[in-house]
Amino acid sequence: MENLNEMLPLVMQGAIIITAIVRLTIIIVRKFIGVFNNLLDINHYSRSTTRSAGNQYTRSVNTSANSNTRHNSVRNETGPVVYFANNPHGSSDKKYMFNYKKVDGSWRAYILRMPSLRGRDPSGVVTHRLFDNDEPYVCWDSDVDTLKGIQAISKVWADNIQEYIATGKTFG
Repeated sequence: MENLNEMLPLVMQGAIIITAIVRLTIIIVRKFIGVFNNLLDINHYSRSTTRSAGNQYTRSVNTSANSNTRHNSVRNETGPVVYFANNPHGSSDKKYMFNYKKVDGSWRAYILRMPSLRGRDPSGVVTHRLFDNDEPYVCWDSDVDTLKGIQAISKVWADNIQEYIATGKTFG
C-alpha cells in the first residue's frame, strides 16, 4: 500500500503533463488552421456527402481558428464540392467536383473534375463548357442569382454529361 501512495503523486503529475500537452496541441492546430485560412482567404468551405442515387447534401463548415467569430462578408466562393451523377448506364466513374464562384454578380460552376469523355468530342460547344483563363465552367444561357440555382444547374449538367459519355447523345 505504501508503494501505491508513493506512486499517486507521480501519476497525478503525469496526468497534468499529458493534459498540458493535449491543450498545447489543440492551440497549435487552431493557430495553424487560422494561418492556413488567412493565406487562402477562405473562412468557410463546403463539404458534401453523396448517396448512390446522385443526391447531394452540402453543409457549410466553419474552419476559422475562432469559431465564435462572425463573418459579415458575403461568400463569393464555396470551395470544392463533390457530386456523384445519376448513373443509369452503370459507368464506374461518375464523380464530379465543382467550385462555385460568384463572378460579376452571377454564380458559376467551375469544373474541377469530371470523368473522361472516353473518346467523345470534348469541345466546349458539345459539352456546354465555357472557359475563364483555361478554367472550364458550366455554360448557362442566363445569369444565375443564387448558389442553390447554380448547384441545381451543375447537377443537371453532370447527369447530361454522363448520358453523353455513355450514349453519345448531346443535350441542350
